Amino acid sequence: MKLSEMLADAPSSTGKRHLLKHLEGGRLTQRQAILAKCCDCMGYYVDGRADCQMPACPLYGFMPYREKRPGKAANPLPRAPYADDPAPAREGGTLGPSAAATPSGRRP
Repeated sequence: MKLSEMLADAPSSTGKRHLLKHLEGGRLTQRQAILAKCCDCMGYYVDGRADCQMPACPLYGFMPYREKRPGKAANPLPRAPYADDPAPAREGGTLGPSAAATPSGRRP
């Protein structure tokens, strides 16, 4: 059975139309491609259109049926600290005195 035949029985959704267009060889915008991927990942919404509850997914912020959370950012995951993050800004400037170049143009 072809995927397009399986989609015929799936409930109508935001991404179903775009997914069908893609399978027929049509071009999609970036937004349409995201919606089509959410439809694909959610099993074509056969269990109903609902939030996937996968905040670790990079597309979660664009998920069409995501629960709206007032006052929250699109990505609910906290930013992980990295070893190569710059040191916090010092008083009196963003770079601090140690980052200033010497007269020769090189940093100390």
